[in-house]
Amino acid sequence: MKKLLKMIKYSMLKLLLLFLMPFYLFAIDINEHTQKLALLAQSSIWIDDNNTLSKNEVVSKKFEKCQKNALALGYAPHRAAWIKFTLRNTSSVPLVKILSYEHPLTQSVSFYEGKTVQTSGFWHRKHDKKYFLPSFKIKLQAQEEKTFYLKVHSEFTTLVAKITLWEAEMLKQRDDNILYMIIIFLSIVFTLLVYNLVIYFFTKDKAYIYYILYLLAMLLAHSFRSSIFPYFLLSDETTVMLTQCISIIHALFIVSIIMFTREFLDTYSFPKLDKILKFYLYYIVISSLLTCYHLVFDMRIMLSYVPLLLVLMFAGFHALHHGKKEALFYLIGWSFIFLAILSTPLRSLGFFNIVAHISYPYTMSFILEAFFFSFALAYKIKALHKDNQNKQEQIISFQKEEQTKLEKLVEEKTKDIHMLYQEKGLLYQELNHRVKNNLQMILSLVKLQISTASSSGIKEALGVTKNRINSFATLYESMHSQEDMKHLDTKTHFTNIINHIMPTEDKHITIRYRIEHNLQESALLYAGLIVNELATNAFKYAFATSGTFSLSLTKEQKTVTFILQDNGKGFEKNKNDTLGLSIVRTLVEKQLYGTIEIDTSQGTKITMKWEEND
Repeated sequence: MKKLLKMIKYSMLKLLLLFLMPFYLFAIDINEHTQKLALLAQSSIWIDDNNTLSKNEVVSKKFEKCQKNALALGYAPHRAAWIKFTLRNTSSVPLVKILSYEHPLTQSVSFYEGKTVQTSGFWHRKHDKKYFLPSFKIKLQAQEEKTFYLKVHSEFTTLVAKITLWEAEMLKQRDDNILYMIIIFLSIVFTLLVYNLVIYFFTKDKAYIYYILYLLAMLLAHSFRSSIFPYFLLSDETTVMLTQCISIIHALFIVSIIMFTREFLDTYSFPKLDKILKFYLYYIVISSLLTCYHLVFDMRIMLSYVPLLLVLMFAGFHALHHGKKEALFYLIGWSFIFLAILSTPLRSLGFFNIVAHISYPYTMSFILEAFFFSFALAYKIKALHKDNQNKQEQIISFQKEEQTKLEKLVEEKTKDIHMLYQEKGLLYQELNHRVKNNLQMILSLVKLQISTASSSGIKEALGVTKNRINSFATLYESMHSQEDMKHLDTKTHFTNIINHIMPTEDKHITIRYRIEHNLQESALLYAGLIVNELATNAFKYAFATSGTFSLSLTKEQKTVTFILQDNGKGFEKNKNDTLGLSIVRTLVEKQLYGTIEIDTSQGTKITMKWEEND
């Protein structure tokens, strides 16, 4: 019996608690000591699926308990969330608190207090710039209890609900901390931007320019999404317009990181992987244009970015596997941004709200990523510098090896040439010796023929022939005995010829030489024959008992002038040329390509001229 009474008593107590719960469970007690209080877990929520109901219509709806300090409702452009909470001032003095909506990107936040409504949010900061985040002032008299409603709606961003009740001074400190963090982040990114820009001007590496574009897109996106621009610079109208085109900034961000990845990891050497990245380049540009002003928007577009993150991570591992050590820094840096970006669609879909667990997750991820990417670029430059040094050392070593081989080859060839030269010298000496012997043999035969000839005419003809052969032999003897065969001693050669044909009896002839130029070998041969012919004729016909025979050889610029003159009796020019004179004329005109003039007014003077190159 006692047990039954106990059960009845317990059941009545339970019913009493259920009856009193609506009056006490949803009332949140605050007092003058309340500085910061998360309200959402103690509030109730109702979702307007079409965003069409007014506050009076919503009041009668059945709200559900939140039980969470932050609620991610995902991307819901046509829905509105209504949050209901009741505050009770348990103190004996009036209270003034600030209600802060803790998500800066929420498009519209309407606060209802009785019949009064205030609107703030990302698109409505014109009259709400005292605090960094959308905020509303709440006043409660001593022991007063009030119920409040919040309507939140976001057309272009994810719908995230988090509300906190603040003491005004403490909220101001919180705002200062947020601003400090954002300014530090932007300063770091801007410093990295300038630093990499300077390096680009020195290296001209395309990876740096793409990374600079990436940092610039990061600056713009973060300044906008963190409410820096709307809070300090932009009007509500401009903010609305930029929000509707925010996908273009995101596209610049993603395109620049793809281009950076292609250039930094050299994916051009991996054709299949590079084709995938090129496909995403076009896809990102097209999808970003289509999502402007809600022309086309689907959560599947956001989800399609997730494979890109995996592709970029795979590119890093693939490059690292193929020996690109700088890819390790890329992977470490990209892993931070990978987790941050991956959490965005998860947060948009309402699966996981990273902000509820980590303060400033995106800011910290981007800072860490930016540092590691900068380390990666610096490591790449260092690796390239080291690689260039190694290549230079290899080139120098190769040049030394080739120089050694070349020197050895030159030495071998020089030895071969020297041996050939020696062989040529021996052959040349042998040839000279045989030619000289042959000429001497011919002269001996002619002399023998002269000594045995009975007719004086035959002896005379053979004597002329002997003198002509002797002219050749004399020149050959000079060439054989002199090292410089290009400029033989012309006077010596002429003297040898004259001495050989000079009559030894019954005539006294004076020879005068004016030789101011040494002829080249080819011209000297013909000049010797000319001297032989003209001197023979002069000695034989010009003088009865005595006379003077002169030889003059000069050169002015390129013209050689050769004059042979005697003071004898001369001869008649109108007669046909003798054999000797015909030989002379042929040698001058056909061999030396010169001219010949004969003057017999005072003895005989024969002037010959031709061109000779140096």
